[in-house]
Amino acid sequence: MSSICFISRNGLHEESPNSTRCFWVRLKIRYAGPVASTLKKREEIVDMDAGSTLRDLLEKLVDSHGKWLKDEVLDDDRKQIRDGALVVVNGISVARLEGLNTQLKEGDTVALLPWFPGGG
Repeated sequence: MSSICFISRNGLHEESPNSTRCFWVRLKIRYAGPVASTLKKREEIVDMDAGSTLRDLLEKLVDSHGKWLKDEVLDDDRKQIRDGALVVVNGISVARLEGLNTQLKEGDTVALLPWFPGGG
């Protein structure tokens, strides 16, 4: 049995027959500080399955960029955002949303802002 699924490309949804994944969302990921310096980029576009969570996105980014990224953002037991790191979805801290279980949707912007010393 074949189903027709849709893939988001450049903001358009195209039919994709013979796909096992139905409905994708396109996200903009923004980086700052040491993460941006290490990756040598400040943002990228990532496609995810609809219904994906922040945890799913972080796993995909770690697969793409390496385990060091998980160490920058997550605490030692990998169950929460590291103290001092700020992860925001559409300008709202995930601490005010559902943390790593925050569901992501088409067009969301996720920013990873690792801990910065100083302040005052």
